[in-house]
Amino acid sequence: MTHRERALAVLRYQPYDRLPIVHFGFWKETLEKWADEGYITKEEAHEWADGNPVDAVLSEKLGFDFNWYSVFHPNAHLDPP
Repeated sequence: MTHRERALAVLRYQPYDRLPIVHFGFWKETLEKWADEGYITKEEAHEWADGNPVDAVLSEKLGFDFNWYSVFHPNAHLDPP
């Protein structure tokens, strides 16, 4: 399953292979703390934004499947018919 298929299956109470591991963005202070602790670089902490290339790098580095906002953007038209 793709990340999107997995998340939609969970939301629709359908079978899924595993729960998605998602984040909803990061606080600037949290990114700075992680950089100070060595989990990410200071450049990554300062360049991060929802959906940009650094977001994908951080998601993978920190073990997330995806950023909820970048996959289920308000314009994704997932509202019920």
